[in-house]
Amino acid sequence: MPAPWAAAPGTPRIGRISWRGNAVVPTARLNEVLGLRPGDAYDSLAVEKRLSYDPARPDITSLYMDHGYLYFQVAPVAKRQADGTVDLAFTVTEGRMARLRHVFITGNLDASAKAALLKRLPLRTGDDFSRAKLMEANRLLAQQNRFDPKRIGINPQPVWRPTETTDLVDIELVLVPKA
Repeated sequence: MPAPWAAAPGTPRIGRISWRGNAVVPTARLNEVLGLRPGDAYDSLAVEKRLSYDPARPDITSLYMDHGYLYFQVAPVAKRQADGTVDLAFTVTEGRMARLRHVFITGNLDASAKAALLKRLPLRTGDDFSRAKLMEANRLLAQQNRFDPKRIGINPQPVWRPTETTDLVDIELVLVPKA
């Protein structure tokens, strides 16, 4: 069986891969998580998935966002070369770290029910922001079978602190009871 990145004849191949702007995560680690190498088939959708959100494997955005970098961004540029390869250049903007300030629930629940739910979730004041923990909280809330899983809202609300080394973020969890 061919590798998942194997390409049909005539499909462009990846040439060089370069990173710029990464200070927190070494280039070797970014390449490892990207999971593509020179010579692999070039597929723009696969590259985007490995940068932004890939439920089957780690991706570049979660690498940063799971360690506090809520404001992380990566801008890819694919440039076709004369030899038919495609060079990939990624510009990383790591941004400032964010820590959780307040985690709160809105919805038609009493205060004790909200407090009990919050204790079960992996979100704690003072923790670094983590996309994985937000996804886990969403999963745990959906498993409660008391709320409409399609209407669970997770709303990060940035709190900028220009004179501090980190910013804060409040997390609003919006819960709608099942009808």
